[in-house]
Amino acid sequence: MKKTLKYSLIRFIPYARREEFVNIGVVGQCVQTGELAFVLNDVRKTKRVHAFFPTLKGKELFKDVLRLAEDELLRVQEFMPQSNNKQALFNEVVKPKDGLLQYSTVRVKFLADGQTIQQALETLNQDLVNFESENYKSQNHDAELARNFKTTVLAARQLDKVYKEKRLEQKEFGVKATLPFYENEHLTSIKPLSFAGYDQANKVTEHALNWIAHLNGLMGAQLLEPQKHLIVYEESAKPELKTALNFALNQFERLEVSVANSQDTQTIGRFLEQVES
Repeated sequence: MKKTLKYSLIRFIPYARREEFVNIGVVGQCVQTGELAFVLNDVRKTKRVHAFFPTLKGKELFKDVLRLAEDELLRVQEFMPQSNNKQALFNEVVKPKDGLLQYSTVRVKFLADGQTIQQALETLNQDLVNFESENYKSQNHDAELARNFKTTVLAARQLDKVYKEKRLEQKEFGVKATLPFYENEHLTSIKPLSFAGYDQANKVTEHALNWIAHLNGLMGAQLLEPQKHLIVYEESAKPELKTALNFALNQFERLEVSVANSQDTQTIGRFLEQVES
């Protein structure tokens, strides 16, 4: 007979009136045995929470809530074998309540043969809590492409200390953008842009158009010259997105900025010679 798992997502709700939350873990109980287990996010990983709640000051509040959740669930887990009504105890833990820590509606799933409830909760946590959305993955890909570009291309030419992150802003126009690579003497800049994290054509186009809007603003405010800016892009592995990618690249070329595939060492090299010469 397959075992049944009841589970509830653990939620962090810093602004209860807005009813906005971020999932931070999952708790579950085996219906047949009453065993309780849980999985919580790493207390050191606060980036995702602050991406959801950018106005949340500091990191201590979220860490305190995580510690509170862990302490509470460990006490229940320790007491559970002694309880005469294990199901009622689990229901008491996840019942609706006020506070920064709340629980979702209880859901039910069957455990796979030989699967422990801890293993099942780890899988649920990965799927429902620590999943990487398409936008989140794209940001990671951009950052990874930038790191690789710095440590390989720029470092090989001893330009990794020359090109630095730079925030350009014209407050009166409401124009601002942060360039990952900018050098002050020649005013050249480079933006690595990865399309590897996308599965849909419209997402490829949106990602490109977002940066095109930044470039338009910077150029209009005379903070950036098109001939001195380079887009280094990374393609999607999906052939069906090639048309969308070409469309996006054409929009950059219409701005008269330089565009190069991350593997195109010749074009990238010619652009970097502006600084080296």
